[in-house]
Amino acid sequence: MASITCLYVTEFHDRIKLLVMRSEFINFILCYFLIFLNMLKSIYLTLEMDLHPCCGKIKRVKNFEIKDRS
Repeated sequence: MASITCLYVTEFHDRIKLLVMRSEFINFILCYFLIFLNMLKSIYLTLEMDLHPCCGKIKRVKNFEIKDRS
């Protein structure tokens, strides 16, 4: 009887471990996805693009200067 209880507890522990590993993996993927979206947003704001609303083509790109920090 004790071996059945021990087997059940071990199986339950393994399921919890797999669930935790899966959630950590999902959090890892979401974190890098959000970093990627933030990077795209910063590129978009740096170029200050105005996109045409119907087809998404770039209508105009403002000129921007890279300032020398010397």
